[in-house]
Amino acid sequence: MRLTANIKQEESEVKRLMIYDSENGVYLFEYDTEHDSSALCE
Repeated sequence: MRLTANIKQEESEVKRLMIYDSENGVYLFEYDTEHDSSALCE
């Protein structure tokens, strides 16, 4: 399962978060754009 949320704070470097729930655990990805791109960190 994947859930995404857009960040509304303009001063934030992170613009979008994605939570990915897999058999191996739950992962949080941070993005610096609202569009699909590579993650800043996981």
